[in-house]
Amino acid sequence: MSDTIIPLVAIQLSKAFPSSELPIHVLDLVDQASRDQIKAFRRPQDAQRCLLGRLLPRYLLSSEFCLRWNSLNFAKSVLGRPYAVHSSLSPFFDYNISHDNDWVFLGWSDSENIKSVGVDVMRIKIPWEGETVDQFVRGLADQLTTSEKAWLRDSGTSQEKLRRAFVIWTLKEAYVKARGEGVKFDFQRLEVFFPNPHKPYLENPAFRVDGKPLEGWVLQLLVHSEEYVVALAVEGGEQSRKPSRLTEVTLDDITQAARA
Repeated sequence: MSDTIIPLVAIQLSKAFPSSELPIHVLDLVDQASRDQIKAFRRPQDAQRCLLGRLLPRYLLSSEFCLRWNSLNFAKSVLGRPYAVHSSLSPFFDYNISHDNDWVFLGWSDSENIKSVGVDVMRIKIPWEGETVDQFVRGLADQLTTSEKAWLRDSGTSQEKLRRAFVIWTLKEAYVKARGEGVKFDFQRLEVFFPNPHKPYLENPAFRVDGKPLEGWVLQLLVHSEEYVVALAVEGGEQSRKPSRLTEVTLDDITQAARA
């Protein structure tokens, strides 16, 4: 079995939509049900993120698999996990969307060895004004294991503690999203650990579930910049030291694919 390298597609919100408007010609690229949901958002940025999240899988299927834009359909599993529906699409195709602040990411696979893909992106910033790092971490305490709390205490600086907290959270979110269970899964059952906890970003992390090593999953920190962390969880495949392939697209790329 070859190394697991999951392709990623990303788009930056501020470049796609410099203003708060939702261009009609872009909104018309999704189905009516999606348009209704997007228009229901009160905050323009929330609507824009939702729109980009609906456009990215359509762009991928159109550009990568040469499927006609107007022939694409989407449905949801019993647990609410979206999936693509098309007679020409491989039954092994799976994708997952995540967005936070200025970025929208899509991870996907059509390998018969991969059962599911989960991706999660988060900005490394406390979301509530006036809250300290320690207060933020305490708010996560009931979702963390004893060893994860110890790893956070050993951070050295407040910024590193915040970074580690988001690393743990995005990895757990990616795993739960791949499973399609959402809030039904107890995060404290899931423990993130690193082969070398003092240099955690040099090697892929691993999980324990209910105290036992999690077999059959590949976990990666895909982007670990100063501002954002992106985590990937893949059921199936093999661990790889090679980075996943990231393609950044523009709104023009998407509209051109829709017209092709």
